Amino acid sequence: MVVITRDISDRKHEEGEREELKRRLGEHAAELERLNELLRAQAFEDSLTGLANRRHFVAALDSEMNRARRHEGEFSLLIADVDFFKRYNDTLGHQQGDECLQRVAQVLKATFGRPGELPARYGGEEFAVILPNCGPDVGRTQAERLRSAMQRAGFVHPSSTVAPCITLSIGIASARVRAGTTPDVLIKAADGALYRSKAEGRNRVTAVTV
Repeated sequence: MVVITRDISDRKHEEGEREELKRRLGEHAAELERLNELLRAQAFEDSLTGLANRRHFVAALDSEMNRARRHEGEFSLLIADVDFFKRYNDTLGHQQGDECLQRVAQVLKATFGRPGELPARYGGEEFAVILPNCGPDVGRTQAERLRSAMQRAGFVHPSSTVAPCITLSIGIASARVRAGTTPDVLIKAADGALYRSKAEGRNRVTAVTV
């Protein structure tokens, strides 16, 4: 009788240990998945602004343009630059400069949310937005929406000579995507349009068709 009782007790103890081991393995698996998700996010997300990073932008631009190329769809690419950002940093400090970029990111997220649209931090104080199925007229309207929304947000810029608040110069390039329409072609055109916006007074939109 004592032996039988001990066998039952031993089995229950072993079952308890197995259940505890399963529970711990489950917790480790959940933690591993959480860490993997974090790594995936870090690989494609800009840590300061929460927008897509340059790596994500390049991959998405290539993918979306390939999709558009299959049916010669319309496509637009927007590149924006924070006006007098260096002055902002020099006047208020780098911490405030980081907060400035975060505020710009908030406006970008609020402005672009349709399927396929991807706002990204392109580098430094430059931002880019992928706009699939978007021709020149709609593209310019979208760019103007962003410029206007940024100015209406009214974030103070004490060193700007174009407005008392943070503003954006914007270049946008639109194309019907064909065999020769590469991402580099669109980036170069949008960057050239941005340069014109800055040269002609800033806080404005320049649109070109490729």
